[in-house]
Amino acid sequence: MIYHELSTIFVSFKDTTEYEGLVDSIKKYGLFEPILTWKGDIVDGRHRHKACIDAGVEPIFEALPDDMPFDVVRDRVVGSNLMRRHLTAGQRAMTAAALATLSHGGDRVSEQGENFPLGLTTKEAGDKLSISDKYVKVAKAVNRDAPDLAEKVKAGSMSLNEANVERKQRLGFDTYVPPKPKTLDLDELMRTPGDNWDTDV
Repeated sequence: MIYHELSTIFVSFKDTTEYEGLVDSIKKYGLFEPILTWKGDIVDGRHRHKACIDAGVEPIFEALPDDMPFDVVRDRVVGSNLMRRHLTAGQRAMTAAALATLSHGGDRVSEQGENFPLGLTTKEAGDKLSISDKYVKVAKAVNRDAPDLAEKVKAGSMSLNEANVERKQRLGFDTYVPPKPKTLDLDELMRTPGDNWDTDV
């Protein structure tokens, strides 16, 4: 089976205890949720597919109709993954950035040569992941300039803001943020003796 590009937009948890737990669960109880395919490719469930192989269990597939529009397939995959996963804001931004780079239904063209619909804009991708397009643009920049930091954000070990600060430092940008001016309490100031106040009232 081929993993469609759509199946790779969400962060991988292949080398984690979560994945090991999935393999153990499939060994004991079988696969609860079928692996989703479209036009013969896996669009959702690549980890379930790999876990079935590692567990020595025959995978179960659910095939979507070949004539189902790509945007419908995409929205189903995104929706089901958001329900299953607990993503950080940075992980959602990275996923939205990957979603926005999908210019069509993966790398394939239909046998009739019909092109798939254009991909999502940054804002549209952000809306689907409930994240501001500002953060999606930052995620794209981190992906472009510092792929190693992007991987840390995807893994949840670094926040998107931390990654962006380090990205800018590597590029030589000034990342200094001046402290906010201290707010003075006028009542407290008046109660504090000093040369500027007449305390003999």
